[in-house]
Amino acid sequence: MEGAASVPGFTILSVLGSGGFSTVYRALQESIGREVAVKIDHRVLLDEADRSRFRAEVRAAGQVSGHPNVIDIHDAGITADGRAYLVMELCPAGSLADYLRQHGSMPLTQVLDVGVAIADALAAAHRVGVVHRDVKPANVLYDRYGHPELADFGLAARYDPTTESTSTLELLTPAYAAPEMFWSRRPTPAVDVYGLSATLYALLTGRPPRWPRGGGNLTDAEIAGLHSAPVPGIAGVPDSVVAVLRAGMAREPENRLPTAGALRDALRAQRAALGTAPERLADPGAPGADHDVADQPTARLPRLRPSVGGDT
Repeated sequence: MEGAASVPGFTILSVLGSGGFSTVYRALQESIGREVAVKIDHRVLLDEADRSRFRAEVRAAGQVSGHPNVIDIHDAGITADGRAYLVMELCPAGSLADYLRQHGSMPLTQVLDVGVAIADALAAAHRVGVVHRDVKPANVLYDRYGHPELADFGLAARYDPTTESTSTLELLTPAYAAPEMFWSRRPTPAVDVYGLSATLYALLTGRPPRWPRGGGNLTDAEIAGLHSAPVPGIAGVPDSVVAVLRAGMAREPENRLPTAGALRDALRAQRAALGTAPERLADPGAPGADHDVADQPTARLPRLRPSVGGDT
């Protein structure tokens, strides 16, 4: 593809999306004829310290990429001109951000199914010391079978209080970032509990919690004020469900649900109280749509028009 970056062994087919820091391409892995997503960073890794940090973050992401609700990472490297790239599973059905843009709020049972699946993925990451740091609707994609997968571990790193953090505020989406990310504190697993809870709240309401429309250029003081505001109830949603999400979005990390596993279990209990089996709304035209994955408590959604890089 003319003008696209070159990654050895891959033919770039089209641009899936582009943001301020990277471009994601649809590409063909030549050796086995498989279509994949290739994410190439716009910034050049100038020195060995930058390259070492990138390799460490890739290894951290690779620790959890085998989970059924984490996007698979097939390869990683650095282009000839010094830019980092990741080769990932292609998820053609779009993201939760696409769903919000196209449909607005999501039915409660589907939201709980998504929450259980992604909370379990986060629990697996936290068990090996990896914190995602940027859980939001745009980073939950749907595979070809309609299962939600947590993507973009580009900010992820091992939680180690003795090492330097590589994340910066400019890379975060404030509507879903935990308040302590603005307090110069090292991120802990509690930031992922907050991000997922905020994401699920947005799926139920069509909007991020506490966040005003058009609030893209708020000061740190204004953001702090929003984090201190109460989380409103949601019409048509049981108070017990809203209580779980409020517990996941407590302002102080020590007042939140203690772990992603605790959030998963609380969501699972709410789902069980509603009864009925998890909904499966697979696109009948999607490859493998009749494939049944055992013990997969996730919703299958209609095929969406994918757009990478949105922050809804």
